[in-house]
Amino acid sequence: MNTVRNLIKLGLFFFLHSVFAQVSPPFQEEVNEILSRYSDGKPINPIIFTGSSTIKMWRTLQELNPNKMILNHGFGGSQTSDLLIYTKDLITDFEPTMIFIYEGDNDLANNKTVNQIISETKALIQRIRKKASKTPIYLISPKPSINRWHLHLQFEDLNTALQELTVKENAIGFIDLWTPMLDEKGVVQGDLFLSDNLHMNEKGYAIWHRVIWEYLK
Repeated sequence: MNTVRNLIKLGLFFFLHSVFAQVSPPFQEEVNEILSRYSDGKPINPIIFTGSSTIKMWRTLQELNPNKMILNHGFGGSQTSDLLIYTKDLITDFEPTMIFIYEGDNDLANNKTVNQIISETKALIQRIRKKASKTPIYLISPKPSINRWHLHLQFEDLNTALQELTVKENAIGFIDLWTPMLDEKGVVQGDLFLSDNLHMNEKGYAIWHRVIWEYLK
């Protein structure tokens, strides 16, 4: 009887080991696709933009400064905790000269608290700083959108907390893209988005281009 039990336990162990071995972290496939762009070698000291789909869908990112190598490492649907997993792969392994991060948008939409997001952002900064102690890091404010306007008070709280965090940290800046996307009444402009009312169209990205260009010129 003990032999049978031991065989069952052994079989269960190998089964579970096999199952867990096949489970990849979230977004692994998309990150692998990003890294496959560099099969001939990583660019030397680029500027990196990373974060969720708002970055991924910025097709004209290189036009911010054609004289500098700008890499788009955005991966759609990501949250701050996801970027924490891939900090090495998408950021520090490239030894960037500047780092621009856009996270927090999906975090709030998935019911994370401002405190949770700030805690994860601090952990992300610390992880970057272990390899890039003086590289400028810019946190881009989560943007307003029609789709998520019902959460605008939480977004405003998060942006305030992110800005306060950058004041306390060394070589970290905060880029306010919330305010430029509001109208004169303080409501999100309705003509800056695609049909999903979440992701930006060319007019929305033109605002981003104008603001962020000041940090790259």
